[in-house]
Amino acid sequence: MTLPPRRLGQPRIGNGQFTFAQHDPAAADLLTGAGDRADEARQVFADAEQRAKQAASHARRAGVNLLAALAQAQDHRAAQLNLRWRNGRYTAEALTDADGGVVWSVPESRTDPISRAVDTVNAYIDEPGDAADSGVSVRSNGAATLPLRPNPRSTLDDIEQQLG
Repeated sequence: MTLPPRRLGQPRIGNGQFTFAQHDPAAADLLTGAGDRADEARQVFADAEQRAKQAASHARRAGVNLLAALAQAQDHRAAQLNLRWRNGRYTAEALTDADGGVVWSVPESRTDPISRAVDTVNAYIDEPGDAADSGVSVRSNGAATLPLRPNPRSTLDDIEQQLG
């Protein structure tokens, strides 16, 4: 490959490209602007990723607060919802009172409102690691418990405010 003849005022660098960017501030801005735009895009992506994590966290809390309210509506004595990790999802097992006595057991059909709500909320507490963020206490052998005290910090208005 032969290089074109050298012209006055257009110095070359070793690979044959003109180094006009070193001498022309406007051209230098164009060339360095690509890096700035990439950095800005990375920052925007990192901010969006952080906001998505926060939104998921708030959604998990709101989901389990919904479960808590629904379970307490089922039986006012309910103090804890017992869950079980099965086939990659949480399922409802029973509601217990403050003394640990069962006040409600999941029917075989699993078509009751609490089981349906657990199925819906699984979208927000679908991994044992996520569960701790939502107030669910993960026990051994896939068991988990949710204390039934709705958290006023996690209202839908709070979630909307966090999402901006």
